[in-house]
Amino acid sequence: MQRGVIYSGGNATIITQTTSNGSYFVTAFGINDSGRIVGQGIDPTNAARNVGIVYDFGQNMEFEVGALPGMNGALAFGVSNTGCVVGSSMLNQGSGLPFIWSDQGGMVAIPLATGTSQGAARAVNSAGWVVGNDSSAFSIPFLYDGASIALPI
Repeated sequence: MQRGVIYSGGNATIITQTTSNGSYFVTAFGINDSGRIVGQGIDPTNAARNVGIVYDFGQNMEFEVGALPGMNGALAFGVSNTGCVVGSSMLNQGSGLPFIWSDQGGMVAIPLATGTSQGAARAVNSAGWVVGNDSSAFSIPFLYDGASIALPI
């Protein structure tokens, strides 16, 4: 069984905590300065569902970021030093839509670039600015400043 691991000071420690529904960490994609780790989890009751999972090292706890309306899961790709999480929310393992999540605001959809039908937010800074890519026939990088999408020219 694949499990998430924290490597520090020459030692690897398996992340054994689970979410309230028993989902567990399998793949880490990002970490912030306070030890909040984001990635993909597995739901033992629905293996087809992606779980956007967060492990908070300081509080020794794990939780899900949830899903956008009409979706049932997510992948969490990045986390800022202020605790904002970004990724892609999807139905089971289908195409995803970019999101930003915070303790205060929950999960919020990031608008897709014109002419695209799917996307993923990949990283976020402490000011809440998000980078990622949207796509349909071609991948298009985007920058989201919390209010609007900016595309490269």
